[in-house]
Amino acid sequence: MKEGSGRTAIRGKCPHCGTVALIRKMEKVDSAGLGYTGVMECQDIDCGFRAFFDLSIICTLTESKMPNKKVNLPLSPRKKCEEESK
Repeated sequence: MKEGSGRTAIRGKCPHCGTVALIRKMEKVDSAGLGYTGVMECQDIDCGFRAFFDLSIICTLTESKMPNKKVNLPLSPRKKCEEESK
């Protein structure tokens, strides 16, 4: 994430050529902020790959110290095992 710009720099790799692919557009698909959809674009102009993507938050690894009541995520299986063994 770029500090101070108010924008998030998220990147991945192009599945075709392996070059950096940047997220060009991303929007929430639910009010709790657990799902996003958007457009990613390969930075190699000779490749030119663009695609839609889905991103979902699926489970909790570390519980928030400021929980949002709208968010109801299960603990990850590993975290659940750690909690049960205490």
